[in-house]
Amino acid sequence: MSGAQSLSHAVMEMFGPDERGIWIRQYEGKMDELSYAYMVLGHNEKEYQGIIQQKGLPDWHLEGTYDPDTLNLLVIDALDDVIGFIRGTIGDSLVSATYLNQKKDLQRDLKLYRVLKHQSTELCGENKWLRTFEGQLKDEKIKVILQKEEESQVAGMIYFTDQNISYDLLGSCEDGDCREIVFELTTDSGDRPMEMRYELDENGNSWIEYKNQISTPLRKLQDMRMVCGSRFFRGSRISYVFPYFENRRVDDWLKAQANDWLSLFKENEKFDDGEYRFWVDLDFVGSRLISGTINFIHPNDETVSRYSFILPTTEDEPIEITDWISDDKAFLEQLDKTRTTYKKTLLTHEPHSAQDWIEAQTFKHISFRPEGLCLKTGYSPIYGERMVIIPWEEVEPHIKRFVNLKKYLR
Repeated sequence: MSGAQSLSHAVMEMFGPDERGIWIRQYEGKMDELSYAYMVLGHNEKEYQGIIQQKGLPDWHLEGTYDPDTLNLLVIDALDDVIGFIRGTIGDSLVSATYLNQKKDLQRDLKLYRVLKHQSTELCGENKWLRTFEGQLKDEKIKVILQKEEESQVAGMIYFTDQNISYDLLGSCEDGDCREIVFELTTDSGDRPMEMRYELDENGNSWIEYKNQISTPLRKLQDMRMVCGSRFFRGSRISYVFPYFENRRVDDWLKAQANDWLSLFKENEKFDDGEYRFWVDLDFVGSRLISGTINFIHPNDETVSRYSFILPTTEDEPIEITDWISDDKAFLEQLDKTRTTYKKTLLTHEPHSAQDWIEAQTFKHISFRPEGLCLKTGYSPIYGERMVIIPWEEVEPHIKRFVNLKKYLR
């Protein structure tokens, strides 16, 4: 029995063996935007019973009088002592509430979203998505990728066609519909040159403002939901999230990567408390190819395991960049030269605390960006990542029939 099933069963047993018609739902989200929380809540139209889990803390038991719209619950610890209260509202897909301890001198906000019973094969809620756009900013064509996986955080990329340069985007939105997002732009060296503002109006038109210039209304190219999955194993949460492309080959491959990762937990006898996560950062999204990096985070690691991929949408498996190379030796020498030169440049202006980490990086993760081949470091929760992009015109001499590769980049 999975962790989620065993918790649901435990809540069912709180109502006694003779109860019938018990309603059970599962929710997950954040407390104070800091810690993950998972809640199973049930009722029999007379009373609530439930369990809430948080990272690194014993389970809390919940009980209170049933109300279809309002929560007023006692929070009880493993010794059956009342340690606080949860008060707020409950809807079909969202719990918005506040926890107060018994002395009422500690307050924590909860925002929990409903988890479907078979979450491992279900799409996420409407608050997680991937969208791509194109438009004009002044006289230049732009392409934008936006990816929302967290409650208020949105990441992505903007590509300026004429300048042949892209910037990573990281921003947050206060409203659930993300009608206004302020992004910080980051270059491949980690510099943050400027902010960009995205707006979506009531008629569904969106545009960006950058360097005091406002774009034409953006044309939405793709609007994709995300696939979510969660497991609960020995008190820890194991979760994955990735885009749903509605392309059998792409979706099956991404799901296989998540399932392969999940299977490792069954084989691993040593398991740490905490939250394990699997997610995908995309560098290129086109009709014929997607490329990016899959990340795996362990709660006690200082770095994140990752690997990059280049996946044609008509193939079942990724391609290797070396499959396109006509002169392996010259190409690999160029990669080594680029890595070495870029690393020296980084070390001249990076803070001393990051220099040992940068020195150890091999920039071995290779993906496609619109403007060139992208070499990435590993990812560190402390230092982030660094990447260097080799323009396509510098890669072209090494590629067999470069015109064929360019078709994938349209």
